[in-house]
Amino acid sequence: MKAIEEYNDQHTEAHQKATDNVIAALKEVMTSPQGDEGKENEEKSRSPKARSSSSRAAINKDVPMTDLETYLFTQRLLRQAKSALDEGLRQNKEKLKEKFPSRR
Repeated sequence: MKAIEEYNDQHTEAHQKATDNVIAALKEVMTSPQGDEGKENEEKSRSPKARSSSSRAAINKDVPMTDLETYLFTQRLLRQAKSALDEGLRQNKEKLKEKFPSRR
């Protein structure tokens, strides 16, 4: 039992450190000045439309984000990525059906 408790404590500590690192990295990305990065593909890759007006809220780069704001931003970002991925997979499936109609 003691070995299980030690493993659980180590796992929890490692998970907390990893979570803190991800939150810190997201805060850094959100507060870092935005340069010319990504402008060349801007027209080609449009992000999906936001679902709510809160996701369009301006981010004040002078004030650091709270953990909750970071979490909510990450959640919205992952939803948008999932939606884009689902759409891409759907399009690939349609193309494969057209190219190989005899296979299912």
